[in-house]
Amino acid sequence: MKPFIFLALASLSILVASMARAQTDETLFIAPQYYEVSGVAAGDVLNIRAEPDPHSAIVGTLAPGAGPVEIIATTQTATPWGKVIAGDGSGWVSMSYLAQIDPESVPGTPLPTSTVCTGTEPFWSLTFTDKTMSFEAPDVSPIALPLVGSGSFVARPHRFYAIADSGPARLTAVISSGEYCSDGMSDRDYGWSVDLLQSDGGTVSGYSGCCTRAVDK
Repeated sequence: MKPFIFLALASLSILVASMARAQTDETLFIAPQYYEVSGVAAGDVLNIRAEPDPHSAIVGTLAPGAGPVEIIATTQTATPWGKVIAGDGSGWVSMSYLAQIDPESVPGTPLPTSTVCTGTEPFWSLTFTDKTMSFEAPDVSPIALPLVGSGSFVARPHRFYAIADSGPARLTAVISSGEYCSDGMSDRDYGWSVDLLQSDGGTVSGYSGCCTRAVDK
């Protein structure tokens, strides 16, 4: 075989191998799914790593049985990894040590109860239960209102609404998944985003932010 033909074939083989590896290692964003730590011995922990690699730096840990663990992306590998929030950033855990669960959710939506949405400028928060929505922000008295309506948008599988109302006060939240949400201040990647209208019967204020369901300690 002539040298230049051999080199061309060798280069093509390397290119094909690189493309296959890139496809295998591709990360797939998913609508948030929930798991608990399983198969980790008592007294041990499940490491959260900076990258989906067992040799990557440890950026956090999860205790045996911890949950719900919110996964917002997975690697397309033989042994997949899941992306989670870790401290002020994001990290990866081995899916081999997670068992999927179905946590209690806001009626008509996949949004788990105890999910907290936050935003900046100004700093505010919105917390969900199966019966209420609670809102806090600077210069606004804390509000806890009964949930009067919630569900999904027609023909929009990753878009949901929740409405809480009492007298003149109302909270209307539109929650979405399907792409990463950033809070603009940390390196965290969130799986839920929210647009919120807060009304006291006269003034209406609009807020946008990101949401997550923290792991129970």
